[in-house]
Amino acid sequence: MPTSITTGRGTARRAPARGHVQYFHDPSSDDVRQLLAICGAGTVEEILAEIDATRQSPPPMDEMAVRVLQLAADDAARQAQPAITTEHLLVGVLRLRDGAFLSFLHGTGAEMPQLRALVGTRLLPDADPLQGEGLQLDAGAEAAIAAATAAADARRREGVGPWHLWYGLLQQRGAPGAQLLHQVGTKMDVLSERLASTM
Repeated sequence: MPTSITTGRGTARRAPARGHVQYFHDPSSDDVRQLLAICGAGTVEEILAEIDATRQSPPPMDEMAVRVLQLAADDAARQAQPAITTEHLLVGVLRLRDGAFLSFLHGTGAEMPQLRALVGTRLLPDADPLQGEGLQLDAGAEAAIAAATAAADARRREGVGPWHLWYGLLQQRGAPGAQLLHQVGTKMDVLSERLASTM
């Protein structure tokens, strides 16, 4: 009986620790290793191996990320562009759920009136019908999605979300999405760190 009780407690400790590794932390961080040591919940490598055994790698786009791509294609079509750029991806993120992700820019130095002057008329409601079906990504947008997917994969996420897409487009500093944010005064490193903390 004592062995059974100990095993149960170990399992009980391991489950929330596993959740923290998967959902709340960078698996490589010292904080995670300390958390596991305190809980007696095994090593980072053991828990990541468990996660990797049951998840798809690289992860697919989740429902919200797919919607961002649809909104980005719609913006590109309305701008009469032949391909989806990182600027269209940014507009797609900012249109998602009728602007719910605009709050990520608060405190990053971004001049919101200037941003609205530049793209405000393009921040249409997140509603069907949409245009742009069949439009392809340009090289910068493809690189942004590759970076987003890599970030989600590194964190052992089940899917690539809008936070990852935004983070990915920020990594393409010479592409139009990041340039637009820089133009309105956004501190790119601050925004990147903020997004990374949610991924």
